[in-house]
Amino acid sequence: MRASRQGRRNVARRETTRRGALKLAGGMALLAFAASGSNQTVAQEASPVASPAGGNDLNGKYVVIRSRTVKPDRSADELMALIRDGFVPLVQDVPGFVWYVAGVNPETRGQFSVGVFADKEGAAESTRRAAEWGKLGAADFVEADPIVYEGVIGVAAEASAAAATGTPAAPTPADGLVGNYALIRLRHPNPDWPVAEVMARIGEGYVPLARQVPGFVLYFGSADPVSGDQAYVGVFADKAGAAESTRVAGEWLTEHAYDFFTGDPTVVEGGIGAAAEAPV
Repeated sequence: MRASRQGRRNVARRETTRRGALKLAGGMALLAFAASGSNQTVAQEASPVASPAGGNDLNGKYVVIRSRTVKPDRSADELMALIRDGFVPLVQDVPGFVWYVAGVNPETRGQFSVGVFADKEGAAESTRRAAEWGKLGAADFVEADPIVYEGVIGVAAEASAAAATGTPAAPTPADGLVGNYALIRLRHPNPDWPVAEVMARIGEGYVPLARQVPGFVLYFGSADPVSGDQAYVGVFADKAGAAESTRVAGEWLTEHAYDFFTGDPTVVEGGIGAAAEAPV
């Protein structure tokens, strides 16, 4: 690392505010909880990393992301219909279910799903049900084994009615996420940066910028408590908003010389074709 870059890193570290320090402590407690397999009551006491948006209750929840490729001779639209009619009712019935979205990219034929649950056990049960349901025919639509990621959400935000862009309050998955555009980035951690600190800095620095992107709906970041691998999920009204969020993220990282990650990200994106949330 060049000396000038290291100098900027040191300045950035010294500028950590008391609020950021509190978030860092909370994030570490969250990751420690996840690694220990404690029950949900303990999870609520862990004070997970908060975001400026708040109000979405995703912090501390457990996410599982699956990505596959639709076969060239199968219909992506038909697969989405199967998921809406067949798998969504199954995943909604999983204990601890919070919300779920699935979609496909017609250009790359990449198919993805994102499920959020109260704990790791719920995510594991959703994976088991997906495998069993796939045997009924849906598995014939995709090729190769899926890329599977799991982690604990450490930073999250959603749109608000008072957003400067004039974006209306974020629709819930059941009420309106279908038709929006999802962008998922899977990243490997830089061991020089503690995961909880990365989440805290993203919450303080990037989240306010992301919420100003036209068409912003929601955003969250998560980390695998064992490997440190991370996933960042953004939902926007359209592809243009997702692309703008990528540009903004790149400028923010460069401006602060943040090298949070190693290697290139694995990017999965596309229109949301199926969605659901737990009843309030």
